[in-house]
Amino acid sequence: MAVVGSLTKGTGEVLEFRHVLLSSQHSQGRKEDFEILVHSLKKLQQDVNSCLTEIIEQEKTSETNQASKNQTTEDDDPDDSEDDLEDLDTTEKQNGAIQEPQLKKLRT
Repeated sequence: MAVVGSLTKGTGEVLEFRHVLLSSQHSQGRKEDFEILVHSLKKLQQDVNSCLTEIIEQEKTSETNQASKNQTTEDDDPDDSEDDLEDLDTTEKQNGAIQEPQLKKLRT
């Protein structure tokens, strides 16, 4: 006899968890069998929970990286009219100091 659980990720990958319950012909009785079953189910639950936690952490990291990538792409696009001032500020900061308009002296 075995306790089996499975998860299917969004990618279609199936994760299976299996805990085999040892069965002997000289079983001590129902109480011991029940305790073994409870222990196996708890172990199965722990395995599934840790796997789900890992999947959630991977998705959070992926979403954070994607959001960061999208923000960088949006800010660095000089043809984008929505963030032109931000692009200008970023460019000026990268070049060092903000340059003020220069007045030319005229000879009179």
